[in-house]
Amino acid sequence: MPPTLDDARNILQRYFGYPDFRGGQTAAVQAVLGGRDVLVLMPTGGGKSLCYQVPALARDGLTIVVSPLISLMKDQVDALRHAGAPAALINSTIPRDEADATLASARAGELKLLYVAPERFDTETFRRELPSLGVTLLAVDEAHCVSQWGHDFRPSYLRLGQVREELGCPVVALTATATPAVREDVTKQLRLRDPEVIVKGFDRPNLAWSVIGAEDRKAKDMRLLRLLHGQADGTSIVYAPTRKAVDSLTDMIRRAGLGAIAYHAGMSAKDREMQQNAFMRGDAPVVVATCAFGMGIDKPDVRLVAHYAMSGSLEAYYQEAGRASRDGARGRCVMLYAVGDRQVHDFMIDQSHPSRELIEAIVVLLAGESSLRSHDIAMIAARGASIAPRQADAVIRILRRQRVLRDGRAGELVLDGEIDWDDALARRRHELVRLDAMDGYARTRECRRGFILHYFGDPDAMAMCGDCDNCQAHVRASPSPPRLLRRLLGRG
Repeated sequence: MPPTLDDARNILQRYFGYPDFRGGQTAAVQAVLGGRDVLVLMPTGGGKSLCYQVPALARDGLTIVVSPLISLMKDQVDALRHAGAPAALINSTIPRDEADATLASARAGELKLLYVAPERFDTETFRRELPSLGVTLLAVDEAHCVSQWGHDFRPSYLRLGQVREELGCPVVALTATATPAVREDVTKQLRLRDPEVIVKGFDRPNLAWSVIGAEDRKAKDMRLLRLLHGQADGTSIVYAPTRKAVDSLTDMIRRAGLGAIAYHAGMSAKDREMQQNAFMRGDAPVVVATCAFGMGIDKPDVRLVAHYAMSGSLEAYYQEAGRASRDGARGRCVMLYAVGDRQVHDFMIDQSHPSRELIEAIVVLLAGESSLRSHDIAMIAARGASIAPRQADAVIRILRRQRVLRDGRAGELVLDGEIDWDDALARRRHELVRLDAMDGYARTRECRRGFILHYFGDPDAMAMCGDCDNCQAHVRASPSPPRLLRRLLGRG
């Protein structure tokens, strides 16, 4: 007999201390217990991990959990072990003998959950071990990384569909940020079979969403400081678009009399870890960071997440803003917006996903060369078209992918064939559509909460939440109920 929902509730109480499931957890757990493939979409902090952890402890066999971040793996395994659940992890920081001992424990049936990074499946040694581990469930966390249309696409995730076929077990895929197009791609890439799709609880009712307009950088600085000084409790995260902006804003905030910590990818791994630990301890009320301060950051008392500039997509913005008030208390998500914010993202899209006009110009340029060699073709393209090497590399990648540019004899390249423009421009179009949606959120006069929920395909998207800045402005502009009632009744 497969485990029942009551069995799952007992495990939930025993290991995690909760009396019952909430939101979409019940339907997700029930589907996983029943052996269905399941795609779970819940917001950051919505309890996605319980949707596979509880079934893993209830079912026979081993559950392999694919997680993209070492720190996130460690946090979850530490929490499970502390609760008494048999869990372990294998990643690049684990010594070989310790990894071998962990696999031996899995083969002996002593583990219920084994956390691994997606790159682990790229090693033939691990792939050979899989059939002996008794895997009965594959859980894929941050599943949007599987999709080329997802904002954190990781090529190593693409192997998981093949792994799933080899294991022959059900799959539960989980993410907080997936549009309908991304869901479809995740389903295809993971080879999910008639999956149960749980789209619940995208809304975070405790978060208030707002956008503050600013004419220029000076105005943004003033508004940001006003926000931070007005934050009476908890911690604040300020997301900045560049490393240079992080350093500049951190200095400005400190000079304004507030403690601030900087975090970006330009720091050493040791310094980043030190800064993250300081943030988690609450050593300073503000952390200023780039998007490198991302997955795995789980501090419950973040009361303000402020974006100094518009994000490149609603997926990225929602995930970052969703780090506010994971304990359920009141929190604010504020974006500082200037018209020029979009230009930065348009430039980045042009650099990474070139236009048809540029691709055509470089093809003409290369066709005029007497010989083409791999080591200097990008330099020829960059100089000839007066563009950055990164942009030239992007064009060359497209031409190579379509085999319009391919290896010939004696190390020379051959330029021949027709370009499939639908394929060549697909990623550019997708990035521009996502940017349009982000810009639309910043500019809309309608309910911001409803805008976000509608974008992610949440069936509970509303026309008015009554709590975002636009809804509040609408309420303030409307006659008060008593006056409106008197007018309707002809009494004044």
